[in-house]
Amino acid sequence: MADGLNKNPIFSKCLLFFFGILTLLVIEGALRLSSFGSRFDFILKDKSENFISKRSLNTQYIALHYFSHLQVDFEKIFKSDPWFPDTEFTHQKKQNTFRIFLLGGSTTRGFPFTKRTISYSGFLQNILTDILPNHNIEIINAGYDALSSFAVLDIFKRIIKQSPDLIIVYTGHNEFIGHFGTNSTVNLGKNRFLIKSIISLQSSKLFLLTKLAVFKIKSLLKKNNSEPVNLFRAMLKKSKVSWNNHDHELTETNYRLNLTEMATLARNKKVRLVFSSLASNLSDFKPLRSETSPSTQDHSKKKIKTLLTQAKNLIKEKNFEGAIQLNKKAIDIDFNYANSHYQIGKAYIESSQFSKAKKHFKLARDLDKLHLRSCSKLNSIIHKIGEEQKVPIIDMEESLKTYSQNGMLGKNFFLEHVHPNINGHLLMGESIARFLFRHDILGNKKQWDWTRMRSAKDYVIMSGFDRKQFENSRYTIGRLLLDFPFYQCKKGQQFLKQAQKLEFETKLINSCNKFHETERG
Repeated sequence: MADGLNKNPIFSKCLLFFFGILTLLVIEGALRLSSFGSRFDFILKDKSENFISKRSLNTQYIALHYFSHLQVDFEKIFKSDPWFPDTEFTHQKKQNTFRIFLLGGSTTRGFPFTKRTISYSGFLQNILTDILPNHNIEIINAGYDALSSFAVLDIFKRIIKQSPDLIIVYTGHNEFIGHFGTNSTVNLGKNRFLIKSIISLQSSKLFLLTKLAVFKIKSLLKKNNSEPVNLFRAMLKKSKVSWNNHDHELTETNYRLNLTEMATLARNKKVRLVFSSLASNLSDFKPLRSETSPSTQDHSKKKIKTLLTQAKNLIKEKNFEGAIQLNKKAIDIDFNYANSHYQIGKAYIESSQFSKAKKHFKLARDLDKLHLRSCSKLNSIIHKIGEEQKVPIIDMEESLKTYSQNGMLGKNFFLEHVHPNINGHLLMGESIARFLFRHDILGNKKQWDWTRMRSAKDYVIMSGFDRKQFENSRYTIGRLLLDFPFYQCKKGQQFLKQAQKLEFETKLINSCNKFHETERG
């Protein structure tokens, strides 16, 4: 027999390969039968009673599969018997229950607030409970920080099996720096097939065993670090913080395909789906990275900066028309320099030319080479997919404008670049409720009683927002703005002052100031 195998090396290799695969399948089956690693499943099962009655979404799944590269001792974070009451739902839906999953990144989760109820998800729950008194509305917040649409699609595939009546997806701000983004520290060579293969392996117990073994070794080698994690520093490549045209095209393609796959899955499972376009701070957030076109000469670059400095001084002197003209000259030299559009937008606001201001603020966001805000192209993709796949679209940017004086989206609704303040979350929740009403997604319109809606103050109190949450959120945002990649020293210190933490962050403040001194030098 051995001689026969030696004479046929191809057959021998095939046989070894077959037995290798069989061995892996046996190990996989054994691990599954033993319920190995169940505490890392994304959908946790409550086994505290005689029968399984409840489910919960597992933050540990997100930490293990999407953030194990962080310099954090996860051994101290992982629980042997995890349960997360803030994402709890019943296994069997009660009669007359309408189950809604809200899916997305940090905005959906409620960053920088620590309670998931302080989010547009929480406000939506309370509003719908009030105005639909004869319905049992069950809303589950499936938002997690720094997730790109690849990770959102992964979660989507898992929650669609949990008997949802509706899934609302708000994703797009993390397409460049989130997991598998083109500018991310975790991008796997930008190969879509490889990315999807790795995500698929996350369902394998053998893959989990291997990952946990590697993770354990890494944990032993890690140094203790008590500093708060800066996800931007951890997720964004310092060596490549800006996008090029190829990066953008690749990102658009992946985003389009991920949304399309969600729409296809929802249609096949007969689950209603709603996409939301992305809203961001336009009028009060300066582009983080302005770059001239490759063809722009050095003397032209210097001219642009001179013009912008002069225009900024004219705005201080309240000579807004003069500032507009100087900014126009800078834009004529190089249309792609984002800060020129932002400055002219500010001048247009001061001269009450709001439609022109909005146009240039959008251009400033779209041309910002450090893409931390979803741009017009990605929002256009959302609308196009909605039209092609027959998925209703909430135009969140336009919806928030209706609540805003002169239609400006800025610090009135946002804490920094994309994360809503308490007013922003409340209005997003109300916008979704009114959208569901207009589109007959939650039953007959006659069943909606809008007279039962409470005051904004009541809903804010019901969410759990208090002085402590206010100060903690300001502290988080203050630290964020002082650090990479923002380095907005003045704004960061203002937030720290509101949080009464200014004196605790002198090291971070000095580091921010030093960065600007180096930039000027």
